[in-house]
Amino acid sequence: MRQYDQQVVEAVTLRRQRVQNAVFFGSARWRRQLPDQLRPLLMGVIVAAVIAAGCIATSFIVNLIEKQQAEQAKYRRGAAPASVTQIYTHGSEGLLS
Repeated sequence: MRQYDQQVVEAVTLRRQRVQNAVFFGSARWRRQLPDQLRPLLMGVIVAAVIAAGCIATSFIVNLIEKQQAEQAKYRRGAAPASVTQIYTHGSEGLLS
């Protein structure tokens, strides 16, 4: 009795899978197997892209915060920002020599 029940369950599972594949992919048999093989690869690429984007965004935000903190610390110490003439004369020294 148990063996018959197991066969029925397996047959129903197989039939559901075949119907699902037929609905999604029609009569092209090679298309039925392709997503099963590519699904883990595609999911891995998507997860890697999301992780990479998160790392880039985190790095950008941390860098921006560090720049703002350095600028605020500079103003707290009373250092005046460099004027345009100081930047121009400093930059032109390398060109003239």
